[in-house]
Amino acid sequence: DRINFEAIDWDVAGMAKKRPEIEAHVYFNIATNFIKANKPEEAKKYVELAKATAETIEQNTDQPAKQDYYLAMTHLLEADLVSAKDPKDAMDHYQLACEKLAQIKTSFPKNAKLKAAFVQACIDGSALGESIENAGNAEQLNKVAYKKILALMGKNPNLTKPKSTLLADAKIKQAEDYLRDGDRIKAKAALDDAKKLVKKSGNNVLLTASIDSTEAFMHWDMGERTKAISIMDKAIDNVKKLKSKETKNREAIYQLASLYWVKSSMRLHPSDAITDGQVAVTHLVELVQKGAGKREAAARRMIAIIYSDIGYLASAKQKKIAKQYYEQARQQWIHLAKHWGASDEYKEGEEWCTRRIKNL
Repeated sequence: DRINFEAIDWDVAGMAKKRPEIEAHVYFNIATNFIKANKPEEAKKYVELAKATAETIEQNTDQPAKQDYYLAMTHLLEADLVSAKDPKDAMDHYQLACEKLAQIKTSFPKNAKLKAAFVQACIDGSALGESIENAGNAEQLNKVAYKKILALMGKNPNLTKPKSTLLADAKIKQAEDYLRDGDRIKAKAALDDAKKLVKKSGNNVLLTASIDSTEAFMHWDMGERTKAISIMDKAIDNVKKLKSKETKNREAIYQLASLYWVKSSMRLHPSDAITDGQVAVTHLVELVQKGAGKREAAARRMIAIIYSDIGYLASAKQKKIAKQYYEQARQQWIHLAKHWGASDEYKEGEEWCTRRIKNL
């Protein structure tokens, strides 16, 4: 409210043509700060101001694609504002932002700021998880993001810490892709690159845990089960320490649950697998109760899958317990369909659990 652009003599300042861009930039930054301060109502007001002003920016050779750029950036802010309550709407905003930024990026391929914005849009969009109605879009954004990061940042020898972190994350995803294709040599090379980048950027605990988890799977796939579990235990201990220091770190809780889930899948004895699965669910429930934000749909989806896994493992000897877990999984699928929109996965998950319960 203190900002009074009318008090500025734009003509005297020689900035009349740039006024809409300057105003849009200021409003965008204010909205961003309000989002960071968890003040959504104030943020929404300035997002609308930024968008309205951006629409008045002239599209000419002096200000190439400025209008599209700021409109794309307001889509990102709108996505952040609604991601927790309306993931589907948020995904639509992320896609619109990516489309606009991709168009501009093609015209101005050397613009580093543009590249960073595009990559971040893809990453934020994919962070909504693979568990919303348009799950394919989230997965596609994830793939686009990491491939663009590798292409845009991989050749830069002077990476800053944030860029190193992004590139490390991309290398981990690349390694996972190689493992899915059965190419362990390339997967190991990608993980080695990721380790160097993580070290360079300050030894990020969560990224290190992601590297460990992927590496553990590689050993498990080669039949080295004991080594795989040992690596997982080390990763879990490190994330536990981080979680105890940063009790509000939602990503730490989500990562811890993910690690226990992976460890559960590596267990040879059903009782051990069930125990690890239960621990994973405990952390996921904690995350949902604290407010999982963009991770809520993904967290609930993981709960449903783990409960289904536990139900399957218990069904041979403990039919009553198995039924309880299948029912809990079924309720999660129902909740997801109700709040995040009907999808084939949710429907199939609920129907599968219902069949298992009847069969038992």
